[in-house]
Amino acid sequence: MKTPMFLLLTALLISVSGLQAGTGEKIFKKGDKDNDGKVSAEEFMVLIPSDPAKATARFKKIDHDNDGYASLEEIVAFYDKK
Repeated sequence: MKTPMFLLLTALLISVSGLQAGTGEKIFKKGDKDNDGKVSAEEFMVLIPSDPAKATARFKKIDHDNDGYASLEEIVAFYDKK
């Protein structure tokens, strides 16, 4: 028999993981201002306006193929990694 605490923690874990799912897609949609299917470095900078150095460093980590754009796949891989 499962205890009420176990059931509560399980429900909480499911809720939290559900909130985190899709973070990369949400960031991509917010960043792709011109709807060209990719996020440029300039578009990404708008997402972290308070810390340009952090935004630049994060964009470099996301842009795996170094084409100057972050694709949906690259952003999802960065933000939704488990």
